Parts: sequence; structure tokens; C-alpha cells
Amino acid sequence: MVATLFGLEEVFFLEPSYEMLIDNVYTDQFLTLEGKEARVLIDEDESPIAMAVKADRWYAIALLHREPTDALIEALEGYDLEVYRTNRSDFTKATREYFSMLLEHDNKPALEEFSEQRMRNVVELIRQSFGRNLKGKTCLDVGCGTGLGSAALHKLGMNAAAYDLDPSLLSRGLTEGRLYHHETMLIDGTRANRYIEPVDFSLVLMAGKITEFNSFLWKQMIKEAFELSRSSLITVETEPEAKMVESWCPKGMKVKVFEDERDPFYDRWVILVKG
Repeated sequence: MVATLFGLEEVFFLEPSYEMLIDNVYTDQFLTLEGKEARVLIDEDESPIAMAVKADRWYAIALLHREPTDALIEALEGYDLEVYRTNRSDFTKATREYFSMLLEHDNKPALEEFSEQRMRNVVELIRQSFGRNLKGKTCLDVGCGTGLGSAALHKLGMNAAAYDLDPSLLSRGLTEGRLYHHETMLIDGTRANRYIEPVDFSLVLMAGKITEFNSFLWKQMIKEAFELSRSSLITVETEPEAKMVESWCPKGMKVKVFEDERDPFYDRWVILVKG
């Protein structure tokens, strides 16, 4: 998809992973490439979102999650430049697809852990929590693992923005088709707002085990989900964990904590947060 948007047969990002799209070091590397023929991709607001240059082959950088540097802007005059237009949403999907395909190819999948029954339970929990008019809506799948949450969202006709920091788990989900390449990101969930625009919903399945030792990490991940969505559904194993998550909820949000007896373990306690 990325190559097509550039009007090319193939193109290779300098950034090695989606997580690295916030790092300006790759802009600096781009400027060291020798080549005069270049293409810039701009979005509907005419903001540059990617640039490619032809060296021994076409190399690109993605500017979705970082601004073009002054040095890059100054260098534009030195290229034989062609401008291509797309919308930001399409390029975001294309970029996620590119790096997810690379991740799936380069990483051995984790062991399978999918439960069809648990997925059905999660489908019902999402419908019960968010309502029935969900088709076409987007939901974050925070710490998505091998994609059980995304599979449940897809069953409901929803779109996912799925992310995790474990490439082997993502590789398993992508291989099994539960995670879609154009929806999946290898990123640090504590910095999700660097990569994701706000959406309607967020889902955090089995956030735990949450302890005093690791709670600061879960707190930051879950607070990011609160900031990026209007409604959040979080599941944990135990009531003490649920009470801890409840204490992190922003003031002014409606919070409901309840036990879901459909699941004996993973998603036993539920925290539903609505703005």
C-alpha cells in the first residue's frame, strides 16, 4: 500500500519498526542518501507525511508522528521533486501494514493461546458495555497480545487500533488473522498518544496481574487509553486490581465496577468508564 501511494513498485522505510516513527534520527539518515529524484507525500491539509528518494533503490521516511526538520525542508530545493497526495488515514493504514508485514516475517510467533469461548464472552461484554450500534466504530485494543480483543471487535463490525510491545505475540495474532496488518502497531503503550489519534472506545483485556511493583506501568497505559477514547472497558482477574484501576479513573467520568461471572479467570472483574 505504501508503494502504491508513492506511485512506485516498491519502497523501503529507513525506520526499522513502527515504534521508531517518532525518532528524528531517521530524518537525519535520509538526508545522507545520495539521490536527486524524490517524491513527497502530502495529506488533505497539504502537510508532508512521507518522503522518498531514489538512491540504489527507493527509500522513504514516514512523518506521521514527527514533524519535518528544518534541514529536511531546506533540502527539498535540491531534489527533482514530485508531489503525491493522499489522506492521512489511508497512509496511516498503509504504514501500519508495511511494518506489521515486516514484523510477522521477522519474528517467530508465540505459542497459541486463543480461546473461542473467551472471545465469545468478550463479544457479549463489549456489546453489553458499549451498546449495539457499534459497526464502523474504532476501538483501541490496548496490549492486544495475540489479538483476541481485536477478533471480538471485528465480530461486531468494529475497527481496531491494536498495539503491544511483544513482537512474538503480535506475530501470532497476525499469522492467525485475528490482528489485521493495517490496524496493528508495535509501540510502547505508555506513549500511545504519540502514535494514535483519539477514537470512540478503548479495550484493555486482562490488565494484570497488577501489583504495587508494576502498577505505575499499567497506570500509565490505562491513563493513555482514557485520554484517547470517550469510553473504556478494562478487565482484570481480581477485585483488588479492579479497585486499583478504579482509583486511576479521571474525575468527571462515570465509572462502573462489576463482576462478570461468564469468565472464571481472565476477565472476571470489569471496569467500565464513560465520559
